[in-house]
Amino acid sequence: MLKATLSILFFLMLFASCKYEDGPLISLRTADGRLHGKYSLVRYTVNGIDSLQQMQNRYGVYYRFYYCEDGSYDAVDIFDNSNFSGYWNYGSTYYLKDKNRKIRIHKGSSMLGYSDNIPLEWTLLKLSNRNIHMTTSYLEKEYFIELVCW
Repeated sequence: MLKATLSILFFLMLFASCKYEDGPLISLRTADGRLHGKYSLVRYTVNGIDSLQQMQNRYGVYYRFYYCEDGSYDAVDIFDNSNFSGYWNYGSTYYLKDKNRKIRIHKGSSMLGYSDNIPLEWTLLKLSNRNIHMTTSYLEKEYFIELVCW
């Protein structure tokens, strides 16, 4: 009876922890731990159309998610060079919500090239140790970003 109970609990934990559409079933790292790091933008689409070059021309393709201890907040920056030094082209604060299924970026519309600085919620489709896939809708357009950790 004990083995059956433990087996049932194990499978419940296994399937209950699958939070992301394309994500891992189980991770021993927290969502923040998986998110924090340096990434390269490898895919960026607007309404399914490849727009990677436009994003690269606007901001760059290097993302950094980190915890800023000076101000005690989580931040995201976008750089146009891989050494993450000097001036960044985009920066904002963010927080995870809805049981780490969404990320709310405070100046999210600016990240898409708009000047209105509207906060946007991105749905996390995948959040693994090496990849982030996220999507959002803004002004009747669907945006998709794929980031790879390096």
